[in-house]
Amino acid sequence: MRMASSMVLVLAVALAAAAWAEEVQSGKNVGENLPAYDPTHIAGPDKGSNKCPV
Repeated sequence: MRMASSMVLVLAVALAAAAWAEEVQSGKNVGENLPAYDPTHIAGPDKGSNKCPV
C-alpha cells in the first residue's frame, strides 16, 4: 500500500512538472534586441574594471 501511494505521488509530480514546463519560454525571441554585455573583471590586469576585453 505504501509503495502504491508513493508511485501515485511521483506520477502526479512528474505530470505537474511536465505541464508547467510547456509554459516556460527560455531566452529572447528572434529579432529582439539584446542589451550590451558589461563584464566586471575579477582577476588579471583589468581587475575591478568594466573595460571591454575585445
